Amino acid sequence: MSKIVEVNQLSVFYENHQAIKNVSFAVETPSLVGIIGPNGAGFSKSNSRLRKI
Repeated sequence: MSKIVEVNQLSVFYENHQAIKNVSFAVETPSLVGIIGPNGAGFSKSNSRLRKI
């Protein structure tokens, strides 16, 4: 299997608030991946950061 996405120590800040702190993960082929969490957990911001790669 090969890695198609690898994220190391992703952190996201909103002004003075750290919404995401040092998230790391890898996705290998073939995979189906979902990211879940409570409202306000930072998924939308994480997703927008990953799309810029």
